[in-house]
Amino acid sequence: MTSVLNVDSIAAKDGTSPVELTKQSAAKAWSKLNGTGTISLYDSFNISSVADNGTGDYTHTMTSAMSNANYSHTFTARTYFAVFRDGQTATTTTYRIGHIYNDGGGGNFGYSDGSYISANIIGDLA
Repeated sequence: MTSVLNVDSIAAKDGTSPVELTKQSAAKAWSKLNGTGTISLYDSFNISSVADNGTGDYTHTMTSAMSNANYSHTFTARTYFAVFRDGQTATTTTYRIGHIYNDGGGGNFGYSDGSYISANIIGDLA
């Protein structure tokens, strides 16, 4: 026998505020960024702001801190690569993404603005 639960929304015990996501294996922050022109987020969760540090260089600030800076991250881009920015390390509230291109002919790499840069953060909230 299969059970099905259909709901329109789930609220905290007070009945009005949204339920906080704390499950161990769930993403604690994610974003999809348009890093071209005036940067903007297409959508995000637990991201309070994104700073444009220069060409292909973006710092994300999380609303709720992680318990430590050793959380798991996955960065992707529609074109080329998205990685932790050279020489930067994550903190409990920020991470810095570099959008890197490869010219395809001889291994020339550099930073470029990207229109679809995604980040997923998994770990424990503080």
